Amino acid sequence: MDPELGGFISKSDMNSQHAHCNLCKKDIRGSIYNVKRHVKSTFHKQNVQAMKRTVPVDHFVQKPEVQKEQLFDDSVKDAELRLTGLVAKEDISIRKTDSLLQVLKSCFPNDAVCQALASSRTKTTGIIKNVPATEEKVQLAN
Repeated sequence: MDPELGGFISKSDMNSQHAHCNLCKKDIRGSIYNVKRHVKSTFHKQNVQAMKRTVPVDHFVQKPEVQKEQLFDDSVKDAELRLTGLVAKEDISIRKTDSLLQVLKSCFPNDAVCQALASSRTKTTGIIKNVPATEEKVQLAN
């Protein structure tokens, strides 16, 4: 393929006498002269510039590995919040959270979320003090 054509020109579905510009979605009749004239046209050049400014769709879509990692991180955070909620609700001593975490990890050695828990005394205290529940936020707002 001629580098001057930019890689956008292919065979046309119309017939062997036509070429097709994939960028402009146009069929070009005739010779290589007409194709080169199309590539130099303002319409084609504007489409090339627009394509350069266009962000690819895969830029907006997370890759499956990233989605799995995000899902795992969310699961760990959810488990830590639930564990902290249990400590607060049942009035379990915050000093016991380190031991509780060790027991849970030993009970569920194959659970990746459980093994990733890192809610020790300091983190549990921080969550209890700094993360009020949604219901309490609503009550405070009213």
